[in-house]
Amino acid sequence: MAPRRGGSSFSFGGYDSDSPWDDEVYFSLRYAWASQKSLLIAEFVFYVLSLIAFLVFLVWACLLRSNRVPRKGLLLALFFSLLTEIMNLIYPIFYFADAHVKQYHVIVSFLDMFFSMVSFCLTFYVFWSLVHRFLERLTDSGRPYAAVNIVHWALLGLTVLLSIAEWGLYVAFRVRDVQDGYSIGLVYHYTRLDAARFIIFWLFSLEILAWSIFVIVKAGSHRFQSKMPVLAFIVGCIFWFALNLMYIVIAIRYILDTRHLMPRYTTTARSVVEFFFNVAMFVAVLFCCSNWRKLGDELDKPLQQPQPVAPAAQFQQFPYGSAPYQPYQQPHAQTTYAPQGQQAYPQQQPTYPVPQQQAYPQQQQAYPPQQQPSPAGPQ
Repeated sequence: MAPRRGGSSFSFGGYDSDSPWDDEVYFSLRYAWASQKSLLIAEFVFYVLSLIAFLVFLVWACLLRSNRVPRKGLLLALFFSLLTEIMNLIYPIFYFADAHVKQYHVIVSFLDMFFSMVSFCLTFYVFWSLVHRFLERLTDSGRPYAAVNIVHWALLGLTVLLSIAEWGLYVAFRVRDVQDGYSIGLVYHYTRLDAARFIIFWLFSLEILAWSIFVIVKAGSHRFQSKMPVLAFIVGCIFWFALNLMYIVIAIRYILDTRHLMPRYTTTARSVVEFFFNVAMFVAVLFCCSNWRKLGDELDKPLQQPQPVAPAAQFQQFPYGSAPYQPYQQPHAQTTYAPQGQQAYPQQQPTYPVPQQQAYPQQQQAYPPQQQPSPAGPQ
């Protein structure tokens, strides 16, 4: 995923027009890779394998169904990594084909580095988002620590700014190289910023690894249904840390220390290591996201004592043993209507007469006034 510089430094050109961009450049294995052709072939093979792997990972990411994982960020990270591998194949193809191209070929290296920078930033975003998702399940409030959220967004912003600054310097350096020749000043600033970026990214990956260890330790006291997603996440963090460690070793050895020139086998070895580390890292991350539901549907908290049932709160004015808990009594005429007892416990016998028993004497009292006119009828 680290940007490659392409193969233009081993090319030969002729000047056929006034514009330096129209000059032709000749890519040939007989000159650039005459004694090390096998290294270029091996590098090309692992680029193809990486391309196939990212295609498989992209399909796998499209099949994710959980809304709790950073699915869009993961899809974009894989997509830009796929574009990076496509750009990496172009320069070896130029050498295999003995191609004559114009100086516009540097646009390929511009795109290669741009796609690589974007994939780096998105990969950091995916890891930090997963850290936040785990912290949501481990905190009592169901939310990640506010300070952690703010710090991670600040680190992501710094990652983007460093990537933009380095890409801008790289474009300026290559354009200046085509138009006016080699610029030592731009090269010096670019190489220093490149090494600083690798060091800072390594520190960020170390911070992510530390959070993964915190998560797996903290998860020991929580009721996760399965810890496989947590273990897969820490495996992905380890390989992400190892990948950035490889970049920082190369940066310190061959960029900061100008006494050593980078041998050609280093590029081939880097492509091999990148393939295995990227495959292991994304397999672990995708496995974690695919099995996210195995952690449990609800936020996992430590075992606690059960809380009182909510409906009991509406009867706090009635201590236990008092109303509405009254013994059963036979109904009598002086019993009054008790609406609270009827509403709260409809299954108990009411302490007042039923409506039919109250209405029946009233009907008997109403009969005598209706029967008084009957004796006067014969008169």
